[in-house]
Amino acid sequence: TALVGHLLPFMGAIVFVLLLSVGIRAQLEQTSDAYHQLARREAALADQERELSQLYDVSRTIGAGSKLDEVLPELVGRVAMSVNARLGLVLLYDPESEALDLMSPIWVAGHTVRADAFHLGLDEFGIGQRVFMSNDAEVINEISREHIRDRLVSELEAERVAAVALRVGNRTIGVLLVGDKADTFSEADLDTLHSVAAPAALVLNQMARYEQARSTSERMAELAQLKTDFVSVVSHELRTPLTSIIGALGTLQRPELAPQDPRARQLVEMAAKQSNRLKTLIEDLLVVSRIEADSLPMRPSTIELEPLLDSLLESLPNGDRVLFEPGDAITTVIADPDHLARVFTNLVDNAIKYGGDGPIEIRTTMGRGEVHVSVLDHGPGIPYEQHDRIFERFTQLQPHATRSKGGAGLGLSIVKGLVEAMGGHVWYEPSVGGGATFTVAIPTP
Repeated sequence: TALVGHLLPFMGAIVFVLLLSVGIRAQLEQTSDAYHQLARREAALADQERELSQLYDVSRTIGAGSKLDEVLPELVGRVAMSVNARLGLVLLYDPESEALDLMSPIWVAGHTVRADAFHLGLDEFGIGQRVFMSNDAEVINEISREHIRDRLVSELEAERVAAVALRVGNRTIGVLLVGDKADTFSEADLDTLHSVAAPAALVLNQMARYEQARSTSERMAELAQLKTDFVSVVSHELRTPLTSIIGALGTLQRPELAPQDPRARQLVEMAAKQSNRLKTLIEDLLVVSRIEADSLPMRPSTIELEPLLDSLLESLPNGDRVLFEPGDAITTVIADPDHLARVFTNLVDNAIKYGGDGPIEIRTTMGRGEVHVSVLDHGPGIPYEQHDRIFERFTQLQPHATRSKGGAGLGLSIVKGLVEAMGGHVWYEPSVGGGATFTVAIPTP
């Protein structure tokens, strides 16, 4: 009994130690599992960090330049370096030729190399064509005789190549190919290429669209310049003989030289009138071409509006129909006197031609640092749907009236171009009670 009494505490201690060791072992196993989970998470986070870093490097190549041939080698070089390859290039699909075009330049061991035009038909044998058609990445770690049939691989003389499709949304735009890695391409390399292919495709697609838009814009600008030069040259060539014709007709209209036959005199007067009309059109075309070319001569000076408008109205046919109300506004402005006279001549002439038989008014009011000069008529006005077009070139809102009264639809376009060239602005609004009101704002001293 005494022995049993001594053994019981000992046995209890042994049981306690065993239970404690089991608990510690379980805790150690849990700690080990947690450690392995943390290690796996850490490795996954490291992979994600590396992938994000690669994505960032690829995405920010769009800032490497404003042209595709500047961005391309930077982009391809970063992708190639991400898998330790020494060669990188891009093939883009051309829908017109239904072929893959090699984009120049290519990237070779940190250097940009210009490439000649190289086209791969989709019906040819090659890794680029297969990847483009299937959208599946492909690796060739050992070039065999069969691969020599691939014109691109044969031309590159690469020992190993890997290619991945470039996709934007559901559309495949080309193929990204890297090669000449020191060792074989692995599945991890393919995963890397897949991860960088999407941002690379976006960058290339945006740059290609930008290049296309810029090329179109440059062609349009070139065509516009050719048109402007043509109009300017033709106008000059027409004006020289026309001046002689107008002078000769003016001489024939002198009393001592005028034909005796009334019909002959009428024909001379008609020819003189049409010659002056043609002269006005040629001068308008010259002004328009100079405005478009931003080569309009400008000689700004301080001008008193009231004397300028009085003199202008006296020189215009039917100028006595125009009622001029100077008002209390400051009528001293800064402008080119010739251009300003042309602006008001065009506006008043339009009001007389198309304003019906009602009165024409000129009013001046003071704006903020500018004088507003309004030319009002009380004719049929301008349809609402045409308001946005009235200052466009060759706009004829009433073609039947234009044909009977003359005009090529350049008057208001010239008004807008001249006013803006002098630092002012012009706008249209309906007249109270019907008609049209054009207001010109001219800077004050």
